[in-house]
Amino acid sequence: MHLGPRPSPRKTMYWQVKLASCDLDVLERFQEIIGCGRIYDHRPAGYRDNPKNRRSWIWKAAARQDTIRVITLLGPYFGERRKVRALELIDHLAPERVF
Repeated sequence: MHLGPRPSPRKTMYWQVKLASCDLDVLERFQEIIGCGRIYDHRPAGYRDNPKNRRSWIWKAAARQDTIRVITLLGPYFGERRKVRALELIDHLAPERVF
C-alpha cells in the first residue's frame, strides 16, 4: 500500500492511498469492504513486449474523505513505518487524530 503525496496537474500536492495487485478479484473485494476508491488497469511500459509481465491493477482513493476513511479503518493494523506515514497524512488532512 502506498501512502503519500502526488503532484497534481496544477503543481499542487494531493494525498492518495493506493494498492496494486495482479489479482483483480482481490482488489474488487477490497474495494467492496472499504467502500470507496476506484480500480484502474495498470500496464507498465513494455507490458506486451515481455511475456513474463503479468497484467496488474491498482485500487486508488484520492478524495480527501476517502483517504481519511481508509487510514482510519486500516491505520491500527499498520506496522510502525506505515503508521508514522499514516499519522503524517492524517495530520495534514484532518488535524484531529482518529487512531
